[in-house]
Amino acid sequence: MTMTIELPTEIRDTLQRSGAEGRPIVVSFRGSDGREHPSYRGSTHVHGPGQLALWVRNPAGGLPRAVAEDGALTIVYRNQETGEYYHMRGLARLDSDPAVCEGVYNDSPPHEQAADPERRGVAMIIDVVRLAGIRPDGPVLLEPATA
Repeated sequence: MTMTIELPTEIRDTLQRSGAEGRPIVVSFRGSDGREHPSYRGSTHVHGPGQLALWVRNPAGGLPRAVAEDGALTIVYRNQETGEYYHMRGLARLDSDPAVCEGVYNDSPPHEQAADPERRGVAMIIDVVRLAGIRPDGPVLLEPATA
């Protein structure tokens, strides 16, 4: 069983504001071709203390297919002005529960909702399992405690 981490409130707040501040989060997955596929995901937002979520507009695309096979993702956030940087590893899953889908869609920025007004996409939940980076007050490394 993989252990998740709890993100500090300051980091959750930063990630939550990323889309509104014009700093979309990059999510990278390993495709069926064996290569990494990074892409900006403007709907990425905080879903819980140790979770991110995003609305995937194309449920048949490469990201949902990769998550169905493996679930391992790399997530990157960068703020050039403050020097803040986070490199995260996560385990993702698709969630088709109507209440979860509605919540993830509604919590996505309005411009992302406008890109899928028919709500044809799917909710993706990401459990963050590691975070390394630079906070305004210095380096940070968060990993699950080992027994």
